[in-house]
Amino acid sequence: MPYDRAADIVRLAIRLQGSWSGLTLGDIRNEFEVSRRTAERLRDAVEDVFGPLEMVDTGEARRHWRLRAPILRHAVSVSAEELAELAAAATALERTGLEERAGMLRRLDDKLRALLVAESLSGIEPDVQALTEAEGLAMRPGPRPRLDEGLLATLREAIKFRRVVAFAYAARGSGQSTRRRVEPYGLIYGNRAFLAGRAERDADMRLWRLSRIGAASLADESFTRDPAFDLWRFASRLRSQARRLMRVLEALDFMARRPGWSGGPAEVRGRLDCGRVHPLAASKR
Repeated sequence: MPYDRAADIVRLAIRLQGSWSGLTLGDIRNEFEVSRRTAERLRDAVEDVFGPLEMVDTGEARRHWRLRAPILRHAVSVSAEELAELAAAATALERTGLEERAGMLRRLDDKLRALLVAESLSGIEPDVQALTEAEGLAMRPGPRPRLDEGLLATLREAIKFRRVVAFAYAARGSGQSTRRRVEPYGLIYGNRAFLAGRAERDADMRLWRLSRIGAASLADESFTRDPAFDLWRFASRLRSQARRLMRVLEALDFMARRPGWSGGPAEVRGRLDCGRVHPLAASKR
């Protein structure tokens, strides 16, 4: 058997054991970029090598398979590079004020290490430390806002069960808070973190900066999610708006330096500062 095909079999076995809902032939074809017949052969080879596959009842017409045999527990290895990337991701989240998410990655790191045999862990630990110290993260300078403890858990529960969430939202300029009731659709992370959602009696989808949200709680009301809304398409559109805003800002700065301009660069930036009038927070709350 060619080496690359053997590697594909092991990789597929890992995927089949790690997926609770199982994989379809279509999933295998897409992930390994193979024909249907080759996908069938890969699935059958996993069953021959690692044990019987079980059918998963997902309610769909397509068949889903899953590997339940624990044989892979001692066959799967974790590399120093993978643990270092996990640590880097946790550090990046901490630097943006997302301590809850960072804590989840730290706990995942602990669990992965617990699954490793002592000899493997002692062999890769020096490499993990060296990689972590050698690779830094370039983040936007400035203070990092801290989020209310339990905020992410509350928002995730609201999103998962389609519950209206109520919170106090601080205005950008004055910092004065007003109570809001929002239908939450998703979370968007970057240098800042936002909640995508619709306020009551408002048809427009808006972004709410998590660092300005306080005293969040689940309301009694539920809501019907708009099936046409796509979080990633929404975020992509905002990124396009950010690029257009940057071009407008550059053009206005150029004009501000020309004779006859009544205002100055400071006035232009005061009106169109990308750090403040960012498309992710451009809509007035």
